[in-house]
Amino acid sequence: MNFFISAFWGMLIIVYYDFFRLLRQMLRHSTWMIAVEDLLCWLAVGCMILAVSYKYDQGQIRGYLVLGMIVGAIFYNWGLSPYLRGMILFLYRKGKEVLKNVTKQSTIEKNSRKKDGNHEKSS
Repeated sequence: MNFFISAFWGMLIIVYYDFFRLLRQMLRHSTWMIAVEDLLCWLAVGCMILAVSYKYDQGQIRGYLVLGMIVGAIFYNWGLSPYLRGMILFLYRKGKEVLKNVTKQSTIEKNSRKKDGNHEKSS
């Protein structure tokens, strides 16, 4: 049973890392910022591993726990992760495109009102 619990935690670790991967794909990051994010991520992952080990095996790091986490991480990373990240990126890009078009349209309308002399003065 502990093997499956550790496999689940292995999947959660990759879900957590996917968050940082998505951030990097959505927003530009400098090299030093990526290094800081990776450091924080892996420190948190280390704490998660120790917490799982402490909770389910009285703090002893056992081979089957490590193997379970590796199996869970690989399963999620190669199975579900590409599809979920792709879907999230698709939704992000479509949302960004819609917002860009709305902003562009409102700017065009604002500029056309100014040219026509139909704009209201601010108080």
